[in-house]
Amino acid sequence: MRAVRSLCVLTVAGCGVSGPPHLSLSITLADGSQQRLEAPGEGWQYDSLGSAFMSWPPTSGWGTDVDRGLFVNIIPTQPGSYPSSGALYLGGDFRNAEPVLVTLRMTDVQWTGTTEFPYLYAGSLEGSGQLTGLTLEGTFRFRNQSCNSLDRSSDCPWGFPTNPPHTQVWEVAEWMGLDTCPAELSSRFAVGDRITLPPTGEATVGSHTASCIVQDGYKGLCGATESFEVDGVPWLAVTRLRPGNSYLGEPTQFSVRAGPVDGSDEGACVLYASIVNPVQGTGLTPDGI
Repeated sequence: MRAVRSLCVLTVAGCGVSGPPHLSLSITLADGSQQRLEAPGEGWQYDSLGSAFMSWPPTSGWGTDVDRGLFVNIIPTQPGSYPSSGALYLGGDFRNAEPVLVTLRMTDVQWTGTTEFPYLYAGSLEGSGQLTGLTLEGTFRFRNQSCNSLDRSSDCPWGFPTNPPHTQVWEVAEWMGLDTCPAELSSRFAVGDRITLPPTGEATVGSHTASCIVQDGYKGLCGATESFEVDGVPWLAVTRLRPGNSYLGEPTQFSVRAGPVDGSDEGACVLYASIVNPVQGTGLTPDGI
């Protein structure tokens, strides 16, 4: 039997993706007393090791501007449930924040088609502290860092090799994830050997389409979110496609992250084009490679 949590499902108030990043957390300490943490956040960002994380409020204010906070490591654009880790800060020296292990349930991810915040997220978490035995559970929403800032993430528009940009065509030689993702996913996305990526409009991967945005005249990003069912369970697939540069040996990147969004403990998976070869418009000239 699948374990189903009801903290945050698509229709539950407070769990939608609209609005700024926010956390609503209930904390039960080892002595049974309880605390609440209501905190704003920023977009997710990378640490010095290249791992993505989200913080409510920003960790830069811990120990100075705020006396409580939480950060957790995340897999950007990944719907579904997966284990994670982080730290809970409840005052004092921020270096003594308690390590926590949590289960993240990403029940809503939306592709917005806008250049500033292409992806929005919402879900729930629950877990426990590794030092004092405290427990925590709550709901959250967040987004990527603003793509209008200088600190752009990999989920922001990425540069075409030329300015102005031109349409790219790549050939998929190998797909990864076919053995771990459900057939309902691979039959939707891994059904073609060509990726066509225009600077604007719609990109195509086999029979799948994704809308594209352009920023600064030559940076592009394509994405989509699509709902489907696996054995009667609602799943969500999140597409990310960005241009490549064959001149620099940087192929296009196409991935589909998917998972159940009913709050269950079922796993999540990722399907991606692992080997792609340039066909047209992927280098320094519109027609060549």
